[in-house]
Amino acid sequence: MIVWLNGPFGGGRTTLAAGLCRAVPGATVADPEAVGDLLRSTLAGHALRPRDYQDLPLWRQMTSAFVVGPSRCGQTTFATLS
Repeated sequence: MIVWLNGPFGGGRTTLAAGLCRAVPGATVADPEAVGDLLRSTLAGHALRPRDYQDLPLWRQMTSAFVVGPSRCGQTTFATLS
């Protein structure tokens, strides 16, 4: 099962996800910003680096795999997205 936690920056999504993980055995948190950070550092100085990593098709593909992967193994995933 995937539970998307949506909201503005500083709205408490990560804090809520961490609390829910403590309450749900075997649950995990998937923060798509981690994928964005990876792409940002990998593409630093490259012409393909956009201002917003969410504009990259690769970010969408990697985020999908990052979020869906644990749920395919039967885990509950709490995904945060701003």
